Amino acid sequence: MPDLWFDYDLSDISNSYNPATARVANPELGRDAFLKLLVTQMQYQDPLNPMDNSQMLSQMAQFSALEQMQNVSNTTLQSMAFSMIGKIIEGSIDNASGGTSGVAGVVSSILVQNGRTYLKVGESLIEASRVTNVYTDPINTINNNVANSQSFNMIGKVVQAIIMGADLEPAGFVEGKVDYVKFAANGGTVLVIGDKEIFPSEVVSVGQQNMLMGKMIDIELENEEGLYAFEKHPVTDVIIRDEKAYLKVAGQELLVEKINYATDALTFVGKEITYMGITGIVTGIVMRDGVPYFRLGEKEGINEVSYKLYKNIFGEDE
Repeated sequence: MPDLWFDYDLSDISNSYNPATARVANPELGRDAFLKLLVTQMQYQDPLNPMDNSQMLSQMAQFSALEQMQNVSNTTLQSMAFSMIGKIIEGSIDNASGGTSGVAGVVSSILVQNGRTYLKVGESLIEASRVTNVYTDPINTINNNVANSQSFNMIGKVVQAIIMGADLEPAGFVEGKVDYVKFAANGGTVLVIGDKEIFPSEVVSVGQQNMLMGKMIDIELENEEGLYAFEKHPVTDVIIRDEKAYLKVAGQELLVEKINYATDALTFVGKEITYMGITGIVTGIVMRDGVPYFRLGEKEGINEVSYKLYKNIFGEDE
């Protein structure tokens, strides 16, 4: 018998052993490994005393049947995924923190990668097997379907909403980023903003960032010397009471005739305006009798211009 051991220094082998790169036995026998084992065994068997390969052939048939089932399953999954294009779905994806996040929206396209099928919703890719709900009605039809589609488009955007009470009168105000959309029992959509829920019909404005909350308003406060001076303070809340709206600033409640007046007026801060021969940079907004006023200039010689006059708003309901 030939010597199968050569003159190796076994200490070199043990010293060079690296567990990180060592081969690890796979307890599962895949199809390719199985076929290789079968061919090798048939190649080196004794021709005068061949082995009984019936069990291996039977197992090979099972592998073939399983592969066909997997192919059918993948084909079916891909077919179902393509049928979801243009429809609203709900599903989950892995997030950066190692957990999962819910995603909902309209499927714009399908991606097949490494044998897996993904549905593209906005900027997210949802694996087809992780889709939990599919809403089969076309999203471009009238009534609720259009409203639902618009609701999903608000995810990630900042909205302002006036919450209606049981008597259908304004009862509250919400401004914040839409975290996700869920379906109500009647099939309508509900926008979730933090711990608050609003209906799409209550939304009065949509933007990319806060439009009112946290924005600076100029208010007159008495200083230590008993003199009044303007200070800038952020809007911390909007209160609706007795069908009137108030901006909460530095603990004070400032009447605002219409919330959108204040929201729009704040967009002019830092811009130059001209009115009735007066030109200047808007340095701040001050509330007077419910109407925003532009403050132009710095310190001495500050002029104030009524937002309503500047915008040519004369009637109360205009």
